[in-house]
Amino acid sequence: MASSPLKYYQSDDLNAKLMLKTYFSATVDKNILQDAVILPLKLLHKVFSTENIRGNILIDLTAGPIIYQLLPACALFKEIIILDCNDPCVEELKKWVNKDTDAHDWTFAAQIAAEEGDASGSYQDIEAMVRRKVKCIEKCDLAKENPTSPRELPKADCILSVRMLDAVCEDKNAYRRDLRHMSSLLKVRGHLILIADIHSSFFIVGEDKYQLLDYDENFLQETLNDEGYLVKAFIPIESEGSSDLYELKKSILVVAQKQ
Repeated sequence: MASSPLKYYQSDDLNAKLMLKTYFSATVDKNILQDAVILPLKLLHKVFSTENIRGNILIDLTAGPIIYQLLPACALFKEIIILDCNDPCVEELKKWVNKDTDAHDWTFAAQIAAEEGDASGSYQDIEAMVRRKVKCIEKCDLAKENPTSPRELPKADCILSVRMLDAVCEDKNAYRRDLRHMSSLLKVRGHLILIADIHSSFFIVGEDKYQLLDYDENFLQETLNDEGYLVKAFIPIESEGSSDLYELKKSILVVAQKQ
């Protein structure tokens, strides 16, 4: 049973290995794996296969030490920059990129990516491409006007973000602020690909319960419009089932272009 009070992804340490074991291992409950990896991965593959989204730099801003979202995108960009707001997750991501012996095994996700028809070849080829193209993994703070201060990053052609704003924003004003700061990393006419949870309020890792921001689809649509995005796709991802580990009604995959 998770302890209280709620913890916060951006400020409290998180057991990154336990998070991976709980949500992102091939052996977890099939409904959890569908929600956490399989459905989002297949939909991202479809988006990257059908939309003209490519370029020099992809910035990934995703909550948790996860890499599956990069598998369908890696062939379309020359460089990948990974940013995260949680220190243990940053270290766990570095372990996978560096092929440390205790790094998480993402073979099952890479196999799905290969089966979905990626032209990059076998699952081993796809994993190797991601590792080769990742140029840096750094901690960031979306509450800052420059999230990577004092470092100035080159503007990205695409930002890919899975549930990061859900995890780090304590209220809707913070969501608007952090989206604006995230957008400062993106070129004009660049694309934001966002996976967001609708009406979720928590997820559990071990004994710890972490806050997620509860909001609806209208808020998400209006906020993107207010921040100068043209929303090109707004695709619901229905949850496969319920779990005591998280609250999830459904997720949304958004493809938006910065104007």
